[in-house]
Amino acid sequence: MSPHRARFGVVIVVLLAAATLIVIWLPSHRAGGEPRYQGQPLSHWTQQYVPSVTNSPYGVILSDEAAFAVRQMGSNALPALLRWMRYPEHDLRLKLIESLQSQQRQRNRMFLATARLLTPKSYQPGSAVLAFQALGSSARGAVPALSQMLHEPRNARNAAMALCAIGPDGIAALGESLPTIGDGILRANILLEFYHVTSPELQAALSPLVVGRLREDPSAATRLAAAQILARFTHAAAAAVPTLAAALRDPDGVVRMVAADGLGQFGQSAVPAIPLLEAALLDQHPQVRISATNALHRIRGMGMPSNNSQQ
Repeated sequence: MSPHRARFGVVIVVLLAAATLIVIWLPSHRAGGEPRYQGQPLSHWTQQYVPSVTNSPYGVILSDEAAFAVRQMGSNALPALLRWMRYPEHDLRLKLIESLQSQQRQRNRMFLATARLLTPKSYQPGSAVLAFQALGSSARGAVPALSQMLHEPRNARNAAMALCAIGPDGIAALGESLPTIGDGILRANILLEFYHVTSPELQAALSPLVVGRLREDPSAATRLAAAQILARFTHAAAAAVPTLAAALRDPDGVVRMVAADGLGQFGQSAVPAIPLLEAALLDQHPQVRISATNALHRIRGMGMPSNNSQQ
């Protein structure tokens, strides 16, 4: 393509993007329906957050004042929060984003800025999750809609975090819905959203559904994701260790390798897994043998071996 035609294509894309902002972005920006507290809309309060040390995978929670405001709005906030959770599927918007990507100039600032502008203002999943966390069980009315979003690739990971934020009702619905999702890659992506969960309580609550996917899922991608997550659930060792140990017999070599690596993260808590790790020293997959060797050194308190030679 000539430089002239390439520049002309850029101009067309930008003009189309500008037209889309008028047709699509502005109406979503004006979308009303937000409840108010002390004269301020819900979106104002969900921007008032503070760092969290333990109980938020995003590292922040709403401030006490903002959380109180959201709780005062109660179930009246749910329609707006659910709207924020779902990416609106406007065909023209998606075609423009695809056009931007096809230009192979994703790193160009103009294209990145245009793509950001094309993201609708009604799409605020992070703010919605913080609000769901503040509402807790009071948001159980949103569980059916969020469970449906688990089947939508664009919305599934955020929907999973929203269900976790709601608490036991949401986590139970997540556990019931996860096996019904037909796409193994999508199930894996949902599990990977738990990568930054550090709360002991949340790890304990999520471990049964992650264990179920590692033990039973037909997709190797999903089992791999489950093994990666269980390796980080050190506050749920009672569930994670025997499941990772059993995964040393998984038919997929990469899953076996990750399971062996994961067991090494649990130190003395993984002592019951030593016999299966020793058996893994004879695995046909060289990386499994290396991972099993490293895990045994960690568990036995001998430190990492200086030479990761093939066993």
